[in-house]
Amino acid sequence: MGPIQQDLGLSDTQISLLQGPGFVATYVLLSVPIGRLVDTRGRLTIIAGGVAIWSVATAACGLARSFGALFAARAGVGIGEATLTPAAWSLLADYFPPQRRSLPFSIFLMGPYLGVGAAVQAVTPNRMRGVVVGTYVVTNNVIGLALGPSLVALVTDYVFADPNAVGQSLAIVGTAVAALGIALVARGLAPFRALLASAQRAESPR
Repeated sequence: MGPIQQDLGLSDTQISLLQGPGFVATYVLLSVPIGRLVDTRGRLTIIAGGVAIWSVATAACGLARSFGALFAARAGVGIGEATLTPAAWSLLADYFPPQRRSLPFSIFLMGPYLGVGAAVQAVTPNRMRGVVVGTYVVTNNVIGLALGPSLVALVTDYVFADPNAVGQSLAIVGTAVAALGIALVARGLAPFRALLASAQRAESPR
């Protein structure tokens, strides 16, 4: 990011906004609605549209000459990429039986997502897959990718006012966000279990 920061004259906070909220705001906010579309509409069409959007937005990132233009282009990338994960996981679940899903999901996801697809699909009823995958994208990205870099940069710039205080900023933000994450998971378990039970009853043979 150094050359981009120098070329456009961006501050550390602006860089963090581009890396975090600039992309994740649209990526996260649209993941669940798109997940619902995946459950009810043509998945290949959704993927094709998403690829087209993020390809154009990626090119726009290269042409941007200001923070605002680059932020808007990053948001466009988020819109396009929000289509892929819910639709791809749903397609793979249809293409492979449960006992053969681990390998294709692992190949598709790799890295931090290794095995997650198979695990989610194995325990999620068909009628909930799009929503669950979209929710996973939200919880996986909203704090770590969207808020994390921005909060660390803000604490470094405005609390310590010292670029060498990144370590202290990481400690403060990490502790606060960890507590928030635990609270959110605890709060969401009961509604999720109720929704899961309802979906399982709807799919059970009568």
